[in-house]
Amino acid sequence: MDPCHTEETEGEIPGLATTEAETEQSLTPNVMLNSESSEGYVVKVRGLPWSCSTEEVQRFFSDCKILNGALGIRFIYTREGRPSGEAFAELESEEDVKLALKKDRETMGHRYVEGLTQLV
Repeated sequence: MDPCHTEETEGEIPGLATTEAETEQSLTPNVMLNSESSEGYVVKVRGLPWSCSTEEVQRFFSDCKILNGALGIRFIYTREGRPSGEAFAELESEEDVKLALKKDRETMGHRYVEGLTQLV
């Protein structure tokens, strides 16, 4: 399966790319990326450069612990398969969420990352 292309199916978030390995972890409507846990610490990030990689997101959130490293970052793609500049990051704790939210409006390259919100 092409990681830049996603078909919308019931129970998935439209535009959220998944790989074959990730499809085994079901995405529930409240965007809990870790299906084995009853809690999740997820932030939505907007304003990312379109060419942004998981490594760059990890560097941006270097003060935070991202659950499962690069696997805890999910980019959102348009229906055409292009990056939207948005992503979800699953963090390890509430403290990590607080640290991530403090990075709202900081810059990544020539863009400033905005709209950091915690999803419940």
